[in-house]
Amino acid sequence: MNIVLPWPPSELMPNRRLGHHWGGADKAKKSALEFAHAMTRQAMFHPERVQWPQTVGLVLTFCPPTKRQPDLDNLLAACKHYLDGVALAMGIDDKRFRPITLDFGGVEKGGAVRIEVVA
Repeated sequence: MNIVLPWPPSELMPNRRLGHHWGGADKAKKSALEFAHAMTRQAMFHPERVQWPQTVGLVLTFCPPTKRQPDLDNLLAACKHYLDGVALAMGIDDKRFRPITLDFGGVEKGGAVRIEVVA
């Protein structure tokens, strides 16, 4: 299953939050979770019938909006709420996402996070 999500908002980038009030990113967090949930449900043909294995692998490909490439660990942290939304739509706990592979893709207008679920 493949899910394409928008580039994470700057409010969710860990280094950006330094010095900002913790509540400033709440709207972005909720929005990210809800959007990932909706896109995952759309990507699943019959979500109520899927039996997921004990561990579900993920491949996250980050396609930045510019040639500048942030650290992969920061991008993973910024996508925490995306992963929560994916897990919610799949009906599993996100601790079952193992292994998680991170990589960069090509530059895309507006940026994107491409998630491939490998079951």
